Amino acid sequence: MEKVISKKLRTSRNKKKYWRKGPQLADVEQFMHDEHVDKSEGGVLRERADDALFTLDREPDDTTQKLTRKQLAALNKRKLLERLATN
Repeated sequence: MEKVISKKLRTSRNKKKYWRKGPQLADVEQFMHDEHVDKSEGGVLRERADDALFTLDREPDDTTQKLTRKQLAALNKRKLLERLATN
């Protein structure tokens, strides 16, 4: 058996037939629901200012600075010398 795919029929919107048929109520209700949800969350996203939606994080992610190989070698030498001095 073949599957029959039903497409949404297109009707010309400038004819009286469409006026009588009218818009799909489910689509209108979904739009109204979405508008209500947007308003309850602080307004429509298109109308909000960018500052209200986004923040710029200019601080570095890691506060510790990455050490180079030479700096790590010097640090290890100091730790070794400190251990030897305490013994």
